[in-house]
Order: sequence, then C-alpha cells, then structure tokens
Amino acid sequence: MPLGVVLCAAVVCGGCASLPRGRSSWWGKDKALHLGLSAAIAGGAYAGMRSGGAVSEGEAAVSGFAIGFGAGYAKEVHDAGRPGGTGFDLRDLFWDLVGACVGVGLAAAAD
Repeated sequence: MPLGVVLCAAVVCGGCASLPRGRSSWWGKDKALHLGLSAAIAGGAYAGMRSGGAVSEGEAAVSGFAIGFGAGYAKEVHDAGRPGGTGFDLRDLFWDLVGACVGVGLAAAAD
C-alpha cells in the first residue's frame, strides 16, 4: 500500500505541476482542515466498506484512500475553476494525501 500511495501522489502531483498554484503556506490553518477532512472521509469510507464484510481489508484501504484523496482533489479542481478563487494549491493537495493515508491507517488499525 505505501508504494501505491507514493506512486499515486507522484502521478497526480506531476500532472498538476503546470497548473497555477495558490499562495498559501505549508502550515496554515486550512492545512489542518485538509488533513482532518481527508482523514475523516477516507476512514469513514474504509469503515463503511468493511462493516458489511463484503470487501477485503486491502480493497477497503484502496477505496477509502481513493475516496478521501479524491474529495480533496475535486475541491482543488473546483478552486482552480472558480473566478477569484484561491487556485489549485499543491500544498493543500499534499495535506489531502497525508490525511487520506492517516484516515485509512487509523481505520485499518481499529479494524
């Protein structure tokens, strides 16, 4: 799983390198929100999939990560297209990535 997360991050962030970046810091208050919400979404998705017992831990982990990170990515795409918005921020996306990993990790540990 960790190798898959690194590869996913490299592909997504590499493809976004040409997009305009937001002007935020690495440690702003919004970064904690990105981490926390991505973690909650990813962990909740993992737990929801495992609650029925129909999917394996690995399938739930991959899906939970994809849902948590995908939500953050969709938010950045929305920001990039919004007039007067903050733009696509790779720093926000980084914290979404970390949050999705944390959320799945905590949910898997509790499972």
